[in-house]
Amino acid sequence: MTDRIALGRRAASLLEDQTFNEVLDVIKADLVNAWAASPATDRDTRESFYLAHRAIGSVRAELAKMRDEALMAEAQAEQAEQDRRFSAQNMVSDE
Repeated sequence: MTDRIALGRRAASLLEDQTFNEVLDVIKADLVNAWAASPATDRDTRESFYLAHRAIGSVRAELAKMRDEALMAEAQAEQAEQDRRFSAQNMVSDE
């Protein structure tokens, strides 16, 4: 579980990183410009630009998913620790 949390934290860091986001935005803009400049009859080239543009969105979505899963894992770990403490306290008070 800690690996998933660490991975999610790194994903969150990337999503918040200005340079990383600027690079993705520049690539997306370049792809849109290349798509717009390509001949309408060149369907394969235009399709490849479109798919690459979508892939960047997929990268961001996957990073967000990893971040969100890490947040859930952290919350579950905290809850498990609280449950463990509560259970241990009850065992001591029952004696």
